Amino acid sequence: MSGMAGKEVKNDLLENHGRKVALSYIQRLSEAVGSVVQAKEEAWSYAPPKEDSQIATVGIGLDGTCMLMCEDGYREAMVGTVSLYDSEGERQPTIYLGAAPEYGKKSFLERLEREIERAKNRYPEATLVGIADGAESNWKFLEKQTEEQILDFYHASGYLGLAEKS
Repeated sequence: MSGMAGKEVKNDLLENHGRKVALSYIQRLSEAVGSVVQAKEEAWSYAPPKEDSQIATVGIGLDGTCMLMCEDGYREAMVGTVSLYDSEGERQPTIYLGAAPEYGKKSFLERLEREIERAKNRYPEATLVGIADGAESNWKFLEKQTEEQILDFYHASGYLGLAEKS
């Protein structure tokens, strides 16, 4: 149900569970659960992989998208990754972070920065590589955190496709 809109949850509860629930109740419950998760999330941290392979590279991915929030206008939802790679380039575990739309990116970037610091401390010899699209604010953040930065595959392939047509 976590991927459903409120009306879909309401219909699912009625059709599959015989429960008639008001849409407003579903929305309030969803907001309450979200508030608890956000309050506790700052204290949570991700467990490092059990086996410490020789990690040669840490890839830091960062992206966002603007979402219309009804009366509040547009806000940016954020996603980030901290991906570990061995010396052969094989991906090891990845930590995934996401944030609901907020004004600015401050709280999300603070969380991502904490995970980056953990990776830096655990793998001090690893090369840190930033991966993002063309958003200037994302590059400014990644330039401070990483030694190298590269354009993500999706956007790079799009630019190559445009170049091919010209």
